[in-house]
Amino acid sequence: MPNLNYIFVKGDVSGIQGFIFNVKSEHAAKELKGRSFFIKMLVEVAIQYLLDQFGLVDPDEIQNSKISTSGGNFILKLPALDGFANKVLQAQKDFTKALEFTGLNMCIAYVAKSETYANDIMKLDAGCRTLKYKFYHEGNDYFDAFEKKEISKLSTKWESFTTQIKSNQFFTIQQNSNTNKHLIINNNTIELAGYKIILNNNVNGFPLSAHLESLFPENASHGIKDFSDLSKSDYFNYSRCEIGSIYGGQEGLDKLGILAMDVDGLGHHMAEVDSEEQHADLDKKLRLFFNDKIREVINNTDYSYQYNCRNNARLSVPKFKNKIYSVTAGGDDCFFVGKWNTILDFAIEINKAFTTEFHGLTISAGLIIVDPKFPVVRFADLVESSLKKAKYDYDTKGNICLFGEVLSWDMLEKVYVMRQHLNNKDITGGMLAKARLAANNLKDAHVFRLEDFWKMGYYLRDLDSNKKRLVMGKIDDYMTKSILEINKLRKRNYRSILPVAARLAELDKR
Repeated sequence: MPNLNYIFVKGDVSGIQGFIFNVKSEHAAKELKGRSFFIKMLVEVAIQYLLDQFGLVDPDEIQNSKISTSGGNFILKLPALDGFANKVLQAQKDFTKALEFTGLNMCIAYVAKSETYANDIMKLDAGCRTLKYKFYHEGNDYFDAFEKKEISKLSTKWESFTTQIKSNQFFTIQQNSNTNKHLIINNNTIELAGYKIILNNNVNGFPLSAHLESLFPENASHGIKDFSDLSKSDYFNYSRCEIGSIYGGQEGLDKLGILAMDVDGLGHHMAEVDSEEQHADLDKKLRLFFNDKIREVINNTDYSYQYNCRNNARLSVPKFKNKIYSVTAGGDDCFFVGKWNTILDFAIEINKAFTTEFHGLTISAGLIIVDPKFPVVRFADLVESSLKKAKYDYDTKGNICLFGEVLSWDMLEKVYVMRQHLNNKDITGGMLAKARLAANNLKDAHVFRLEDFWKMGYYLRDLDSNKKRLVMGKIDDYMTKSILEINKLRKRNYRSILPVAARLAELDKR
């Protein structure tokens, strides 16, 4: 039976990827963070709007009303005041109007609280889906075509707003006397739906760090001007054994790594939650991980690599600090940019941390490697496709897609070991490429041909005899295991270890 004392209200933002990544590549690094941050602020403003409409001012009441507040959506428990349906409807109208020229949309739905929480959440989700259908298929005036100049009014201001995020530490949300409901960006201020977000250094405000999983990659000598800076290798003064300039990470080809990660089956997991308390606890845990834990991994100088100097001296250099551009990290998905080898190591550490924090859940990743000038809107689409392959091509969950090949995380560790064996100064990139192509012939083969093994041995001939014997022995072992393996993903993974490792070793050498 419905409980007429309370309602559940859900807000769900759609169009996020198109909004964030539909930017010019030239100044993308200066613009993406502002757009991503706005999504989080949009959720906060919508929550504040509803709290004010329903008269919640007591801090404890406000805290208890928030069930889920991450990942571009929120769920609130609010008192069923007289006219509550009209209040929710007005919220929908105001935020639809505010987002008119952005390409974003927020659906706001409600259900009366019943005795079965899981059913209430199912009804909320269904309500949001129905609203989305109406918006896009029933001729809502707010979705009529609008002039290009209306878009440009906003698109030219996100770069300056990102600069304001860098120079301020706090923000406040307050009601706005301006009757214009449209989105307005003005230096350190955003106005929408009758509210104003102000970035400032007032310690009485909310800390920006609570909504930014990382700040901007920079150091004392330079800041990251665009993504091409992140693609460069760190520079060292070999004779003096000191750091020259910090850029994107270890030696290797100057390419960008684009990483998207997403929790597997989180929607199904949430559907099994049978109380608002459990839901709130899981949401809080996810927010802490995707904000605080990711920031901790990025800034932790224990993650480092060693640079060998003269006279056997070694210099330790932070692996991730000031080298990871975090575009967004929501309640269940995240997106990062960095030098390709740095971002691959980072993905591995995030998976380890996630596995430690969340038993029974897995996280998958898509990683692509592109030229520093590659169009942002294109690499966003490509990495999203890569992530979908990792999540849905096989029944086994918790994978990473690299070079278009889906690998389980534990198989990626075997790839890393093989990569180290192949990183030998005596073997050329050309020979590695030929060995990789020969190994590729075995991935889909029903019958192994001896000539493919002979070719691999021939192309790896410049390895010293012990290393070559070790590598060929591992290849033989992996191929044998692939024959005996019944799991489709692991069967293919055993055959993919050498091709993927050889490709990584090629990039290491350039």
